[in-house]
Amino acid sequence: MESARAEAIENSEEATLCGQLSELLNQLLEENTSNDDLSNKDTSKNTNSENLTDFPNPGLIRQDFCNDFFTDKKLYPYIGDSKPRSTNDSDLWDEIQKLLLRVPESMAQKLQNKALQSAKKINAKEDDTNNNELPFSENKLLYPGLTGTVKAKGLCLSTEASLYSEINDKTLDGDLKFLAQIVSICIDFIQNDPSLHHCLKSIKFFGITRFNSKHREDYIKTLILFFKKVKDHEQDPIKSLKARLDLDEAINSLVYQPLADPNSWWCNLQKDARKTLDKAVERVNSMDGYTAGCQWLLGVRDDIIKYTENKDDVIDKLQVRGTPGKVLACLRVYAWINEEKMPGRVIFYPK
Repeated sequence: MESARAEAIENSEEATLCGQLSELLNQLLEENTSNDDLSNKDTSKNTNSENLTDFPNPGLIRQDFCNDFFTDKKLYPYIGDSKPRSTNDSDLWDEIQKLLLRVPESMAQKLQNKALQSAKKINAKEDDTNNNELPFSENKLLYPGLTGTVKAKGLCLSTEASLYSEINDKTLDGDLKFLAQIVSICIDFIQNDPSLHHCLKSIKFFGITRFNSKHREDYIKTLILFFKKVKDHEQDPIKSLKARLDLDEAINSLVYQPLADPNSWWCNLQKDARKTLDKAVERVNSMDGYTAGCQWLLGVRDDIIKYTENKDDVIDKLQVRGTPGKVLACLRVYAWINEEKMPGRVIFYPK
């Protein structure tokens, strides 16, 4: 029985891999146009020159920081072989700071300080008053802007910032408001971070892929739709839990390549969203005759494969770190309500 099961798993993984390899080929064909609407804002951002000092008036693009940043071996597990897209100081500042949001927060803070020191060398200084604001439950500066010889905006979380227009409801409170804030943040990153990828199967079934203009539009619509379902079903604990599972998967299927570190700001934001599932489960359990639960899927994939739809799992062949067969990220938790089982979904490193 064990050998038959192992063979079934192996065959299923091969089928999954074949499908994802096919999808990867299509993705490579789309690569030149995948970020068309973002690149149209400034076509110069597509530069991937290895010699950073080739840029005119390099400013912050200087040997003592930018070259070191993009070639730092300690950063490779988190940003891979990323090359700077920006050819001016303001855009470069934003690009580097967004990359740091997927690095372990302790490391990100040190590198942010190093970037500020580099900016000071060209008479640019920190400006924490000129920020793009994202709605959240607390006020927090994610990274400062610059003033002086370089003008660049920072990014902060603010309790006063408005929610995304299509879900902006002043009557929201509690975890509904919190989820609306996280959805608004996700939409902002979909619109403004060209490094962001996705692996939501309703948008593109196989693999991890870059956003193109259609994916971007569809993903934003999906987030809005899922949030509205959560809101509409708030009075029905069972429907509410199922709607929240869908929204949680959409939030956690926004990923980077390489995957963001579990201790990065980005992953911590996704974890905060997922924690709201606990209250939804408790509400179902408070009903007579109902037992519900959910389980984050971690560890070795062979150990948790019975809790997923095998064909829906994502093989990450581009990941630069990982143990063969290990689950790298839980996109959707495994959940149950009485006898109804709702499979989870994971990203795993191939054997």
